[in-house]
Amino acid sequence: MPGLPVAESSSQHDPLSREPRSGTPLPAGQRARPASGVAGGWTGASLTMPTRSVQQRAGFRAEAFIDKSVSDAGHVGNTIARDFGINGHIEFVDADNKSAAFSVATQVKGPEVGFPVESLTGFRCTCDADRIDYW
Repeated sequence: MPGLPVAESSSQHDPLSREPRSGTPLPAGQRARPASGVAGGWTGASLTMPTRSVQQRAGFRAEAFIDKSVSDAGHVGNTIARDFGINGHIEFVDADNKSAAFSVATQVKGPEVGFPVESLTGFRCTCDADRIDYW
């Protein structure tokens, strides 16, 4: 369009850059900015980013594993965002894909490297009686 500024040509275009592609019209009065290698020119050099602990990563993986296993088995799993030790509920579905009218509360535990007694056919995780009664 005549009269609109156009970005200078460039052989490569960074899709995360705010610099427009060669020949792309810019809004009136605006010039193309030089690419900084980071979208918007922000480097984050002085920002401390949050991290997850080894235990949190193990817990997230365990919850994802349980969610997939429950779904693959044809049952319904629901995660609870705020809890006092119960991460979710599993509602069982019968062979006719109807609710079996039976559900359990779940507490997911996931070690970083596996349970102490684990094989291809199962694992053993011991729990206190009080926790089991609560679940």
